[in-house]
Amino acid sequence: MANSLDHAKHNHTLCKNLRDGNIFYDWCVTTAFYSALHYVNLKILPCKISQDTITNIKEAQQKLNSPTLHDTRLKLVKLQCDTIAKQYRWLKDHAHNARYVTYKIPVGNADKAIDFLNKIAKYCTTK
Repeated sequence: MANSLDHAKHNHTLCKNLRDGNIFYDWCVTTAFYSALHYVNLKILPCKISQDTITNIKEAQQKLNSPTLHDTRLKLVKLQCDTIAKQYRWLKDHAHNARYVTYKIPVGNADKAIDFLNKIAKYCTTK
């Protein structure tokens, strides 16, 4: 399995290529979210929850009693990375919309997704 940084960069490149091609804005937004997901994994894990060291998202889900892994990750982002929490939430919500509600995504949303992804990538890869 690829490590989080490699996977984040892979999806980041695909996201930009989709936008540059002026097609499939739904997939541009979706890949932006999944790239962001891998970038935030670099910042949120491992972590401490109630004195316990948590090393993976499943452990965090159990400890936080979250219904889904996505909800768990969002909680950890809010707790540990408040600077990018709004951008991450926007990507999560808009990727869900692109996958399950409508694939007709305006170009402005694709551009915003890339902008937010770039901010998240910078935050998560800067020491």
